[in-house]
Formats: sequence, C-alpha cells, structure tokens
Amino acid sequence: MIGLLGAFLIASRALRETHIATAVARSLLRLPIVGSLIRRIEAARLTRTLGTLLRNGVGLVSGLSIARDVLGNVIASKTVTNAISKVKAGERLASALAEGRFFPPQTLHLIQLGEETGKLAEMNLRAAEIHDGQVQQTVQRLLSLLVPFVTIVMGLVVAGIVGSLILAMLSLNDLAL
Repeated sequence: MIGLLGAFLIASRALRETHIATAVARSLLRLPIVGSLIRRIEAARLTRTLGTLLRNGVGLVSGLSIARDVLGNVIASKTVTNAISKVKAGERLASALAEGRFFPPQTLHLIQLGEETGKLAEMNLRAAEIHDGQVQQTVQRLLSLLVPFVTIVMGLVVAGIVGSLILAMLSLNDLAL
C-alpha cells in the first residue's frame, strides 16, 4: 500500500511538469476510443462555455481566454491559446482552431456556420449539446461492453473460492487416514 501511495504521489508530481503532461495527453489522444472521447469532452466544454459567454455579451477574445481555463487537456489549451492570438490578428475562429487539429471537424463546421450566419453563440451551444449526446452514447456503449467482462471475472473469482473450499474439505479427508 505504501509503494502504491508513493507511486501515485510521484506520478501526480510528474504530471505537473508541462512536457510530461503534454506527452501523457498525446499518448491518451492516440488511443482509439479514449482519444475521440477526450476530444469530444473538451469540445463540449469549450463550446458550452464560449457559447454561454457570447450569449451574455462577453467578447470573443475574452470568452476564448475564459473558456481556455475550463479545458482539462494541455493540448486543447495550447490549441485555444494559439487560436486566441490568430483571432486577435483578424483570422476566423473556426480556421484558427482547425490549425491545432485537436477539435472534431463537426465542431469546427458548426463554429464556421455560426460565424457566417452571425449566430456564433447559438451554434456553440448546439455543438455542445451534440458532443454531450455523443459522449453519453459512447460511455453507455462502453459500459454495456464492460458488463459481460465483469460477469466473467466475477464468475472466475467465485469459482476460485469454491474450488479452494472443496480442495480444503478434501484434504481434511486425507488427514483422517
């Protein structure tokens, strides 16, 4: 237990280092299901926060700065930081975010549509709803795949316990002879 606690403390300290956190984030994004799930969660966070701020009268650059602080992924934060500097220079938000290649194309298309129609806040909130639904659906599918696996593992544990009890009872018969 002490070794496990020590490993946890060392890992948490190591993740505070920027280069280590970036490497871990990159490796998680490369995983097949986990990577797309992380991208959707971060896209939902960004678009919901930005859409709410824009709807309440906050400027785009200020809203992006605030929304960047909501993100939990280092790479997503860097992407938004780069997008902020490009938006300040006059570039469109969708193209600035697209250069980071982090957010899903669906998010970028909805943001671009919002920019073109002048309804950026509404399209950001719509994108957040879509991503929240996709995340929920993916998690439900993963849990439904996990149930048979847990059932099999529990069956093996119970079989091991029963087997050891039977073996102990049979060994008692050997002692009596």
